[in-house]
Amino acid sequence: MAASNELLTYILEQLAGSVKNILHPSLYERTLREIGVQLGREIAKQTERAPTAEALFRQEDYLRCLELMKKQIGWNHRITQKAENRIDLSIPQCPFGKLPAEDPHFCQLEAGLLGGIAGDHFSYAKVEICRGQGVPLKNCSLTVHLEQTPHNTTVEGATFQSVQASAKQSQTLAHMFSQLFPREQQVIRLLGAGFPNKEIGNTLGLSVRTVEGHLARVREKTDLHTRRALIRWAVQMSSNLS
Repeated sequence: MAASNELLTYILEQLAGSVKNILHPSLYERTLREIGVQLGREIAKQTERAPTAEALFRQEDYLRCLELMKKQIGWNHRITQKAENRIDLSIPQCPFGKLPAEDPHFCQLEAGLLGGIAGDHFSYAKVEICRGQGVPLKNCSLTVHLEQTPHNTTVEGATFQSVQASAKQSQTLAHMFSQLFPREQQVIRLLGAGFPNKEIGNTLGLSVRTVEGHLARVREKTDLHTRRALIRWAVQMSSNLS
């Protein structure tokens, strides 16, 4: 199993290095999360369900998935708190070697592993990550929220939803994009492709101030009031429209 884990780490390291050089950071993070989600789903397929008359996936089933991860990828996580609709974990040492210490975005793969399974089965999940220190990282902590609450909507973390919920969200995002003027759509496409305001202006023959004006109007129309939120949405739209 150790050799298998080393091979997995090597493959992920090579993949991450190649992808990082060609993608916008936000899209790179999303790609790593998707890789984690797919790995998590494969593990979930192998998990024995808790004996129950109900067909629903339960928190006990999710915990079994986490235990199986320990065997499949050598994850040494510990469940430090198991509350209703929330699971806290600690990771004494990162199972992916030195890569996450050198590349903070790589932690999104772990978020995908944890959140993808939960999002599929509980319709919603949010993964908080508190990075540790050292190389490899030591004493990281993670919290998986299995239900949306006023509190966890304010914390930093990746959000995961079921396929049905994600499809509905994509329709909403596409509708928001369709409400923009053609020039605003062009600006958003370039923003999602990783262009800073100056390069957007140069590409479209606009001044930086005009680009900023378009982005300000887009923020008003979409109710995305921070640049970070606007970039995240632009990256999603750029990916969906490509």
